Amino acid sequence: MPCAAEQHPRLHTIDQGDTSAALYHRIGRKTLAVATGHERETIVHGNAAHAMFQFVDYGGPWIVQVNDYEAAEVWCRPVRIVRSYGLRRLASLVWRHRQEAKTIAAASRTVCNSDYTRQKVVSIYRPANPERVITIHKAVDVSAFHRPDQPPDDPIPDRPKGARLVFMGSDWRRKGLADLIEAVAVVAGRFPSVHLTVGGPSAPDSLGQLHRLVARAGVTKNVLLAGRIAREKLAAIYFHSDVFVLPTHDEALGVAIIEAMAAGLAVISCPVGGVREIIRSPDEGELVPPCDPKGLAAAIISMLEDAPRRKDLSRVGPQRADEFARSKMIHKIRRLYLQLASEPVAGRRRAAVE
Repeated sequence: MPCAAEQHPRLHTIDQGDTSAALYHRIGRKTLAVATGHERETIVHGNAAHAMFQFVDYGGPWIVQVNDYEAAEVWCRPVRIVRSYGLRRLASLVWRHRQEAKTIAAASRTVCNSDYTRQKVVSIYRPANPERVITIHKAVDVSAFHRPDQPPDDPIPDRPKGARLVFMGSDWRRKGLADLIEAVAVVAGRFPSVHLTVGGPSAPDSLGQLHRLVARAGVTKNVLLAGRIAREKLAAIYFHSDVFVLPTHDEALGVAIIEAMAAGLAVISCPVGGVREIIRSPDEGELVPPCDPKGLAAAIISMLEDAPRRKDLSRVGPQRADEFARSKMIHKIRRLYLQLASEPVAGRRRAAVE
């Protein structure tokens, strides 16, 4: 983190690097110096496995985090990556793939944010001891999305009443926004005043492409491209909406889905990746096949016409979202730290490399 005005013996600061790679390198170097210079054995926990390569020879317990399987799967879809994001993105993922493989092979534990991500890590990287690759679901500050007795005013007051849809996701291609825009054109035939609020994409080139997609679908009056939305406004938008739709093509977990459920919104998504670990049955949400705008439109129409089901989902959603609360993640991480601290150093290092 940048140098802080207030100093503390347990707070170590660094200057921000020019690039993310430079920043990761500085963080790793500083952390390694602190950990090896401490009089007691120190547990190191890194948030990005590909950035932890400096710890391959660290003698103490260390944990790497894998929050998506995009780098692991890079060789499964190189053409698709180049078409969607360009050669630079492919090169970045190839580098990440190599670094993740090295750190996962040497780390004391690898923590994945979903069972699906864990399955990908184990099957692609083939660690010698797969039991040391575990799942701790990514946590959400669900309390920030719990509906109060008196919800705040809608931050988008001009939205028409009823038939309000919400989409949140910055990587709009992977999240299936083009499918949703096409589906809205069909839904508008049944609900002419249907309104979709799109949050996330904010880059000028992305917004330009999305405006063209909206115009081509003939739903300019039905879609608002809101760009990046502040978190304090996001919950209020959810409170004044009917259905959250995320027709994602790939998803390591689906934090936006959890947030929407915490706010009491009915959710429609796709049974891909970790989404199936959040929405396990029709009692918790609706799952439709990805890349199917017509099927998605049918699911949206059915949900909008079924007020009793939306009410049931608004009751079940917050209860389900609470299973991903921060307190539960903290409890699991604390238990992992205690387990690592109790393991003999020699046994821990041997198990990591066998």
